[in-house]
Amino acid sequence: MSQIIDKVLEHLPKHRKTPSGWISFNAVCCHHRGEGADKRGRAGIIIDNHRISYSCFNCKFKASWRPGRTINFTFRKFLEWLGIDENVCRILILEALRLKDSVELEDDGYDEVYVPDFPKKELPNEVFVIPDAPDEIQEYAAQRHLPLNKVFWSNQRFFHMRRRIVIPFTWQDNIVGYTARAVDNNITPKYKMDSSPGYVYGVDLQEPKAKFAILTEGPLDAICINGIASLGNELNDNQVQLIDTLDREIILVPDRGIAGQTLIDRALETGYSVSFPEWEDDVKDVNDAVIKYGKLFTLYSILRAKHNNRLKINILRKKYK
Repeated sequence: MSQIIDKVLEHLPKHRKTPSGWISFNAVCCHHRGEGADKRGRAGIIIDNHRISYSCFNCKFKASWRPGRTINFTFRKFLEWLGIDENVCRILILEALRLKDSVELEDDGYDEVYVPDFPKKELPNEVFVIPDAPDEIQEYAAQRHLPLNKVFWSNQRFFHMRRRIVIPFTWQDNIVGYTARAVDNNITPKYKMDSSPGYVYGVDLQEPKAKFAILTEGPLDAICINGIASLGNELNDNQVQLIDTLDREIILVPDRGIAGQTLIDRALETGYSVSFPEWEDDVKDVNDAVIKYGKLFTLYSILRAKHNNRLKINILRKKYK
């Protein structure tokens, strides 16, 4: 048995084992999902070849984990509802990451994968590649270290589109939205965005076998380091589930300032690592760091400054307020 399974068994409420191998007990999920509390033992877990699965036959909630997988959003909720301490949950998340590097995972068809369905959307009309844009747009893209194959420019007049960089949002080889970032500080809003709830920029652009993904708030930060972006200072549950599909360590690099504190709170809740690189005071985010230090040093400084310990994160976050 792994430490994770042992901890689940240790926190089970009063239960009984059925002849089929299920361990049955009153569901711990129902009252968290708008249902009445279960009093009929309608939930249970089954352990098969070190894989643990929880199913509720009342509210239909399911969660599972096995060695070689990270602990995803639904299993984290299950641990929480069992009453496992938040600090212990973080230790279990780290244990799952450790096992992931030492276990060869075979696809046995058991894993339930969250697959969102984002509707197709259109980019603004008259979109051009950056080399065909006006000189000042090209200069802005170069100064920001933006990859020319991932950003565009529109000749449309509405929303000052001629003075914006257009970043497409993609999913399963389709355009599912975009954001257009103003190149002038006096243009408001800074971002003109068309996106679906639950979308996270860059998830579909990650290397399949990478061991980590760097999470930022803004798309310019993500695009210059091949990371992912929350597109705001909050992460909803659907976004967390989408990030979980990457099945790797997630390292949050929060923006400096009050706005970044909300994402740090969410990172602590979800078990993400948080990085506090020792950049100079005029460097407010990842894109600023890439401009000043270059991509390789920025990545190095992020990885060097990542932390998993809740106490350490809460101490370091004070410098970002």
